[in-house]
Amino acid sequence: MVAPLTRTEPAAQPRPAMWRRGVALLLKATLPLAIVAVGTYGAMQVMATAPDASRRPPTRDARLVEIAPARLATEPPLVEAWGEVEPSRLAVIRPQVAGRVEYIHSDLTEGGRIPAGTDLIRLDASDYELALRRAESDLAKVEAEIAIERGNQAVARREYQLLGRQLKPEEEALVLRQPQLASLEADKASAEAAIAAAELDVARTTLKAPFPAIVLSENVDVGTALSAGSEAATLVGSETFHVVVALPPGALDWIDFPAPGHEGAEVHLYDAAVWGSEVYRVGRVVRLSASLTSTGRMSEVVISLDDPLAQETEGVPPVLLGSFLRAEIAGRPIEGAVEIDRASLRDNDTVWVMSPEGTLEIRKVAVAWRGTDRVLLTAGLEPGEQVVTSLLTTVAEGMALRLRDQPAPSPAVAGSGGE
Repeated sequence: MVAPLTRTEPAAQPRPAMWRRGVALLLKATLPLAIVAVGTYGAMQVMATAPDASRRPPTRDARLVEIAPARLATEPPLVEAWGEVEPSRLAVIRPQVAGRVEYIHSDLTEGGRIPAGTDLIRLDASDYELALRRAESDLAKVEAEIAIERGNQAVARREYQLLGRQLKPEEEALVLRQPQLASLEADKASAEAAIAAAELDVARTTLKAPFPAIVLSENVDVGTALSAGSEAATLVGSETFHVVVALPPGALDWIDFPAPGHEGAEVHLYDAAVWGSEVYRVGRVVRLSASLTSTGRMSEVVISLDDPLAQETEGVPPVLLGSFLRAEIAGRPIEGAVEIDRASLRDNDTVWVMSPEGTLEIRKVAVAWRGTDRVLLTAGLEPGEQVVTSLLTTVAEGMALRLRDQPAPSPAVAGSGGE
């Protein structure tokens, strides 16, 4: 007989083991939260204990700079350009009649200076003088025929009166020989015209200088047979030369051109390589060319220079044709403009200014005019403000600056915390 099975109860777990399991589960769930909380608290502590940053950096980091005060502009802007010296007047001497050269002026040679009205060349006028005498003879003959015809008319008029008949006007004109006299009057006018032409030909055998001139070239000698229209010499006016300078069209707004009662802008002309950097000649703007240059699309401004060869002006250098000169054209003044050196204008039209507190201010300025050495400003800077002229590799708004005669503060002072 089989004994009945009995149910055995599981053995009870010890209580300490169950507690440890519960603690492990609790730590696993709360540990990440604790780490986050501790990190947050530490960050807050760091931020709370950090020193208060001031806009003024520590004095021991002040950059040594040089400054120059901004100044009120007292001179107008100068528009600079380069241009070539050209003749203001040019004449090619060509005879209007043919002939053999009998006389040449002694200064009719390249570079010679000729006063106005001077006889340059005289041609053999014998043929033209003979033609003049023939024309004068023809005139005398016609005048004699007219005198005879007037006598014939007087006889015809007496005969007509004795006839006592009234004729038609056209018949009366024939009876009184009026057509014959009219024909002779026409012959007289023709003879007088022939005399005038012959006199003109005689006068044209002498070639004169049309204005005070310099001989640019000559191609003639005594004994040369010149034909009408052949080139004998080339003259340029010596009273005035022109300097033609090229400018961008935008620069024209600064230049005063001549107007009724108003001269053009004054111009200083320099040739530093020949005259030295301080010597210049004074000219005037006279006109603007009507078209742009084919290369560069530049405007051409014509400057007049009187007495270029210094014939009447002492103490100035002569200006030669073909010279390449630098022109400084006085522009229109800008009221209230502030002037600084061109090198002190920074990128994006900004200026570095040293404030009264010794910090750097980066100012945006309005540039009205840019020259080679200076710029004129109409906003952003006041006269007397200290402009930093030193070149700094790195800049920041509010950075500390000091001048050469201001010693850097001691480390003890520099290390004190700012409020």
